[in-house]
Amino acid sequence: MTNRKMCMAEVCAGYMEKCGNKRKDRLRLFQWIVSELILLLLLAAAGTVWFEYQMQHKENYAVPSIPANMLEQTVPVSVPSPSNMWSVNKNMRFIFYQNAETEEGYYAGPISGIVKKPGEITVVLDPGHGGLDNGCARGGVQEKDINLSISLKVQQQLQQMGYQVVMTRNTDEALSLGERIQTAEEARGDIYVSIHQNSSDLYRVNGLEIYYSAQNAQADSKRLAELIHKDVLLDTGVKARSIFEWENIRVIREVSMPSCLIETGFLTNGAERRKLADPSYQQSLANGIAKGIDQYFNPEVLYLTFRADVTEKNTKSMLQQLKDQNIKAVFFITGDTVTQNPEVVKQIAEAGHTFGIYENSQKYQDIYPDIDHYLTDLKDAYETMTRISGTAPVLLSEAPAAKTGSIPADTVQKLKESGFPIYQWTPGF
Repeated sequence: MTNRKMCMAEVCAGYMEKCGNKRKDRLRLFQWIVSELILLLLLAAAGTVWFEYQMQHKENYAVPSIPANMLEQTVPVSVPSPSNMWSVNKNMRFIFYQNAETEEGYYAGPISGIVKKPGEITVVLDPGHGGLDNGCARGGVQEKDINLSISLKVQQQLQQMGYQVVMTRNTDEALSLGERIQTAEEARGDIYVSIHQNSSDLYRVNGLEIYYSAQNAQADSKRLAELIHKDVLLDTGVKARSIFEWENIRVIREVSMPSCLIETGFLTNGAERRKLADPSYQQSLANGIAKGIDQYFNPEVLYLTFRADVTEKNTKSMLQQLKDQNIKAVFFITGDTVTQNPEVVKQIAEAGHTFGIYENSQKYQDIYPDIDHYLTDLKDAYETMTRISGTAPVLLSEAPAAKTGSIPADTVQKLKESGFPIYQWTPGF
């Protein structure tokens, strides 16, 4: 009996020990799972901090942060459509635009009171969102209001500079993208600038972004974006983010003029939101935008001699320097130099520069027997330049005409009658 009790006690003790070990194993497993979860949370937090740092301090990054609702905007119910317009006025004349990607038709009624006078430069300003479409809204600040306030200040600055300014809206009203596009087209705008505010899930992100479309006047649209970017940075000290080529923004893609869309700051960043709501900061933004637009239309002009021994490498470097300084150059060149350097000439033309000519040959020691021979030679140079560069020369230099001895008044008149404007210029000056 005693032996049986001892045996049972040993069995129970073994069972308890075994159960105790299982509990310890489960506890160890639980502790391991908890520690791993804590480690993963710490790694995720560290990754978020690193990513925000990268977004905050790097100028270029892979994914633009433009809000999704800017990519394709829903047409408000209040905007006439093919289904409801005829019930309003069956005699109304209208225009339909069709988006090739979404097959969305929309109507934009005729715009009154816009008359572009000859020689006037018309800037179309588009304050984003409006009406029921608030855009981004944080801390009681609505994007539609900031967009309109900055745009009105830009309008005032540009009008003081002598530009004609057309606003797609100057009140709190809803507009479809079609109406914005048609406003620009009917106004025959020279450029189109859309003004917006940005947002991000990363609340620390801040700074200026500008978008342009490569499908629409690529070189000029990009130059417009770069000039506005540069001048806004100078006037405000805002963080420079980047300039993006982005094809999913319909308004800058479909207008027929050079265009860009500006995201002046992030309403999701508390500090930047307070600045964007400040009228004095808005004025600084407006000043920078207006200066950039003015520089776009009034670049500095430099007159250069195109040497016969130029190289593509040197030309590329020179063109970059001209671009950095916002200088448009006139290259004086002879016809045979164009023939010898066709690719270099095309590069210069593609960069938006112009040409002046003074004769077809570099044989400066030769003397023309009379003005008619000179005009024939000049016309050959003109035709060569136009054919190879794709752009006609805009100026004629008097200097080589010294080969005729002098340039009397009747010769100058004959040159003008032949369609050659004359520029007083001396090679090497």
